[in-house]
Amino acid sequence: MYKRFIISFLVVLPLILANHVSAAEKGWYFATHLGLSSPDDTTFSFTVIPDDQMSYETGITFTGAGGYDFGMFRIAGEFSYAYNEVDQYRENNFYKLTFNAEDGAVDVTSILCNVYFDFENKSSLTPYMMGGIGISYVELYDLVLRNGGTILWFFDQDDTVLAYQFGLGVEYSFNPSFSLDVTYRYFTTDDLEFFGGEGTYEADRFLVGIRIKF
Repeated sequence: MYKRFIISFLVVLPLILANHVSAAEKGWYFATHLGLSSPDDTTFSFTVIPDDQMSYETGITFTGAGGYDFGMFRIAGEFSYAYNEVDQYRENNFYKLTFNAEDGAVDVTSILCNVYFDFENKSSLTPYMMGGIGISYVELYDLVLRNGGTILWFFDQDDTVLAYQFGLGVEYSFNPSFSLDVTYRYFTTDDLEFFGGEGTYEADRFLVGIRIKF
C-alpha cells in the first residue's frame, strides 16, 4: 500500500534537502485541482468461490479544499470526486471468463481531512508531503458485461466506507497570494461490499491546481 508513496518520497527528497528552511506566510487558503485518476484492478473476495477482478479505464478527478496554513504545516477539509468507466470483469471460477464492459462506471465522492507538511525554502518552489482520512461514497452503476453472445446486466451497487490518501507535491508561488500546485496522490478505501463480495478501490491520482491565500 505504501510502496509507491515511499518511492515518490525518495525521488523528491534531494530537492527537499537542497533548500534552506525559511518562514512561511500564515493564513486561510482555498485550493482546487483537476487531473487524472488511474485505478488499480479491484479484487472481489468471496466466501466459497474464487476471487474475481474488475479493471477500469483512466478517468477524471477534481477536488476543492479550504484550510489554514500554520507555516510549516497546513490542515484542510477537502471534497473530491472521481469518475472511471469499467473496462473488464474477470471471473476466476472453472471457466475463467473475461467480460468486456459494454457500459458501466464507478463514481467516488469523498470528504477528507488532510494534513500537509511544507518544506519551506528561499525559492518559489515548495515541496510538501500530505496525508488524509475521511469517508467515501462509492457507486457502481449501469454495468453491462459481454463475452461473445453472453450479456450480463447488474443491479447498481453502492457503499459508504472510510477512505485514505497519501501524496507528494510541489507548489510554485507567483506571489504571496497565488500559487500553482502539482501533486500525486495515492487514494484507497476500506473494503466495499459489492456483488456479495468485498474489495477495495485504489487509485493513483495526478493533479494540477491553484492555491489562493487570504
